[in-house]
Amino acid sequence: MLSRATGVRSRHLFALVFALLVASRYVASVSAQDAADAQPSCVWMFFIDDLHLNFPATGYLKHLLKTVFGQLVQEGDLVAVVSTGPSSIAIDTTRDHRRLAIAIDKFSGAGLADRPSSISLEHLRDEVAELSARASHATLPIYAIDPRAFSGATAIDPKLDDAGQQKYLATTRNTLRVIAEQTGGFVIEDDLESGLKRIAAAKGR
Repeated sequence: MLSRATGVRSRHLFALVFALLVASRYVASVSAQDAADAQPSCVWMFFIDDLHLNFPATGYLKHLLKTVFGQLVQEGDLVAVVSTGPSSIAIDTTRDHRRLAIAIDKFSGAGLADRPSSISLEHLRDEVAELSARASHATLPIYAIDPRAFSGATAIDPKLDDAGQQKYLATTRNTLRVIAEQTGGFVIEDDLESGLKRIAAAKGR
């Protein structure tokens, strides 16, 4: 599992923030010829919170994943993908980009409006602080994508009124900002194409 490789106990954290998280760093070229002829390769680590992403939006979210993978990952890059829920995606770092298609095929949103959370706010804060600290120490920027901005209404507890739902959305999105911005990344929450271009530009692409 990728979480073991990074040393971050991330399963519960990503189960609360409703996100696709992308972490990336450069790796050295394998030869002097590569260094002369090509731009540096990247390692991309994709964390997908399928446990809470809305099931009815699965088709759209598959398309979103295909877009993200297609625009960020280039030939020679190492990629790894892990999910938090029943899609059971666990692809260790590889240069075989065909495995990204396997991840897309396996993905299914599992979010239900009435599923209770067993994780306390205090636990979430501790996990966010640990993740941000470890990523910052490793100089590993994290970029968060909030799919709720692109896939329509999000399934939230129907017992919440409009104010409660807006507060819930604001709180979870702020969690994404903390994770991303404290590591040198940012959150994509309105314009996916522009956000992906910003990530690529940050990698000199």
